[in-house]
Amino acid sequence: MQKVKLTPKQQRFVEEYLVDLNATQSEIGAGYSYKKCKRIRK
Repeated sequence: MQKVKLTPKQQRFVEEYLVDLNATQSEIGAGYSYKKCKRIRK
């Protein structure tokens, strides 16, 4: 199995997602912009 290296932001997203299983909140908690998250989800 090949290991994939994550950026610090991606790692933070994974950690946030495991808390509440909410992708949008995890993106925001990881530092992605709220506007970008909202645009991607539409």
